[in-house]
Amino acid sequence: MVSRIIDNVDLDEVSVVLLADHANFILANIRDSGLTAAKLKERLLKYGILIRDCSSFRGLGEYYIRIAVRTRRKNERLIKSLKEVLNDSKND
Repeated sequence: MVSRIIDNVDLDEVSVVLLADHANFILANIRDSGLTAAKLKERLLKYGILIRDCSSFRGLGEYYIRIAVRTRRKNERLIKSLKEVLNDSKND
């Protein structure tokens, strides 16, 4: 299911590495984005998007997030916002 939703997304473009996609969420490592999970969460909130910061999960660190799988429209909005936030962070 998740793979069908993100088939058309260039994940290299958004600096996200998917780790698990066998449920209604995606676990991702965002280390290559240059942002911590807390910072990405803070920036996405400005777009009205909430992600889970997994830094408190045993065995995971400050670069892991969990994203819920939603409708196609909401997922496209997430991806668009994620691209904008990550492109802005490259300019910081």
